[in-house]
Amino acid sequence: MSAPVVFFDGHCALCAFWVRFLLARDTRRTYRFASLDSAAARSAGVALKPGMDPETVVLLRDGRLWERSDAALRILAGLGGLWKAFLVLRFVPSAFRDAVYRWVARNRYRWFGRTDSCFMPDPGQRDLFLD
Repeated sequence: MSAPVVFFDGHCALCAFWVRFLLARDTRRTYRFASLDSAAARSAGVALKPGMDPETVVLLRDGRLWERSDAALRILAGLGGLWKAFLVLRFVPSAFRDAVYRWVARNRYRWFGRTDSCFMPDPGQRDLFLD
């Protein structure tokens, strides 16, 4: 079984914060990471099409893809420990969770900024990134 992969918008400051957050808490080094515009994303079938807005985080685990709030909740739960408590939010209807997710996603560049270059990991974390 291969490691779960978190695909993210590599130019989004909020997404970079999310990846740094995960890297700091994933003490078991469970996750691998790749930008949504990477070769790894293309081979997994989650790559962006030209002109598409990367509005979601995607989790690829055990051959299955999760997006938006489902992905975020599963990613947090995968950290183990108390992070699994976030799974209780699965009882909130996904239509509501995803509406909130989309609202934040639509405004993330305005609120948190956009970078000109893709997020770059620390040298000690480079092996966790697919591209």
